[in-house]
Amino acid sequence: MTESHQQKRGDSAKALSNAKHVIEGEIEIGGQEHFYLETQVSSVMPTEDGGMIVYTSTQNPTEVQKLVSEVLGVAMHKVVIDMRRMGGGFGGKETQAAAPACMAAVIAHLTGRPTKMRLLRNEDMTMTGKRHPFYNQYKIGFDDNGVIQGADIVVAGNCGYSPDLSSSIVDRAMFHSDNAYYLCDATVTGHRCKTNTASNTAYRGFGGPQG
Repeated sequence: MTESHQQKRGDSAKALSNAKHVIEGEIEIGGQEHFYLETQVSSVMPTEDGGMIVYTSTQNPTEVQKLVSEVLGVAMHKVVIDMRRMGGGFGGKETQAAAPACMAAVIAHLTGRPTKMRLLRNEDMTMTGKRHPFYNQYKIGFDDNGVIQGADIVVAGNCGYSPDLSSSIVDRAMFHSDNAYYLCDATVTGHRCKTNTASNTAYRGFGGPQG
């Protein structure tokens, strides 16, 4: 997928070897479907100057504008995005709204006629990414008072078949893995794992809950 990242402070290996108590384990965190009430949908109309007006349910109008202009081979200013309202999102319409908009725009361009694409619920749930499932491992050293002496944490996000926003999401899981605790000697490693599922994407919290 992309390279693994690591952040370190102090010497976690030495701190763990010197700690009076050490606990280690693993935790698997499942994915989550956004289940927005309105599925992915776009309505596209050709304009007189060879551009498009795109009505889309998206959290990122600029990205939809950029990608529609790329697939049509026209300048961005010829693609107008109208985001009247969004029937739910929570991250599920941050990047994934672009595909129906681009497909509808290509058809509208080829036919010269307005085109609308709305995914059926089963298609939407099959095609679009979810909250990233994670597999996390931890090794924590602490004293008799429960004060953390050292930590070695590994977080691994199931990214699906493409990068999407996974790199930033795994990074944020790393940044939040200390929770409310101060970790003096610590190593945190984050892996982005390519798998054979739909490409997982943003979901409220953006990696923070998994960390």
